[in-house]
Amino acid sequence: MARHGETRWNLAGRMQGQKDSPLTAKGIMQAMALLENLRGFTVSNGRSTPVTAVWSSCLGRAKNTAEICAKGLNLSLTTAEGLNEIALGQWEGFTFKEAEEMSPEQFYNFWHRPSLYVPTPGGETFLQLQARMLDTLEDIHKRHPGECILVVSHWIAIKTAMAGLQGLGLDDIHSSIPRIENGSFHVLRYGS
Repeated sequence: MARHGETRWNLAGRMQGQKDSPLTAKGIMQAMALLENLRGFTVSNGRSTPVTAVWSSCLGRAKNTAEICAKGLNLSLTTAEGLNEIALGQWEGFTFKEAEEMSPEQFYNFWHRPSLYVPTPGGETFLQLQARMLDTLEDIHKRHPGECILVVSHWIAIKTAMAGLQGLGLDDIHSSIPRIENGSFHVLRYGS
């Protein structure tokens, strides 16, 4: 599971949510570096494991990152709304500071107590995000049993899914799961 490359709004400190911002030149380079890492990917026993399918969020920043990887791996790309970033409602497009000024208590909850976070209109809770991410990942697993699949998604979406897969509570996503850097990938192993 990989996070998309850097975007203009990442640089500007804006809350993206389900709005989009194009990849920067660095973001494109991160996607290309991700492709190179995937070409040489090996599992713990040293055996080469080629990626056989590429899935992505429908949002442009993730889709563009996934397209670079899919093209380089000579694979098609499948998108799924369930892999989209958390919907942030009225916060989308605002800077972190502006979002905090708009609703300080919920901004605190977003970063420190996700289980208590109540989104602005049009947003979704962490529990809603986690449910759709886990359902989508399970569906991808069922469609590709035993395969190595690239899934390109987003910072909060990945952290929330990883917490669910590890049996962690929502309030553990920021403290127990490290920051998901742009262009980085993390290996998730599903049982059958």
